[in-house]
Amino acid sequence: MTLLTRLGRLLRADLNAVLDDLEEPATLLRQATREMQSALDAEHSEAARLGDEAQRLAQAAQECATRLAALDEELTLCFAADADALARDLVRRKLETARHAGQLEERRQALAEARQRLAARIAEHAQRLQALRNEASLHETLEVARDDHARSVTATAPISAAEIEVALLRERQRRAQS
Repeated sequence: MTLLTRLGRLLRADLNAVLDDLEEPATLLRQATREMQSALDAEHSEAARLGDEAQRLAQAAQECATRLAALDEELTLCFAADADALARDLVRRKLETARHAGQLEERRQALAEARQRLAARIAEHAQRLQALRNEASLHETLEVARDDHARSVTATAPISAAEIEVALLRERQRRAQS
């Protein structure tokens, strides 16, 4: 039984080695680079969307501030005219607007925090992507060097016996002349 177990392990090890050879590291690195670039592009799109949302919130907050100022002026007129019923309605609208402005500020702060986290994640992913590109470049350089070496080894044709004889005769002739 132990012999069969050993043979099974040996076959699995050989199969794993063959599979590892089939998965070229440079190809895997290029695929990982493409995937990481795609994820980074998606994060940049998300950052742009959050930036647009921040602008929209800032504009809404500005509109609330303008409304509050207008309500204050109207309240001043109501108090000057002793129109308490109208003043109550304006106070209610002022409170609603102030509450809405507070909610906008809370969303703006949450959005700013999300943008900071996203910016940190983008920076980290950009560093990883650059490291991955450097590694892929190194693998490509090594592959080119390995291919060049393999070509130079395979390009060298075997030397025939006739070539050896001719070279030997030339060497003798050259030495005899010296």
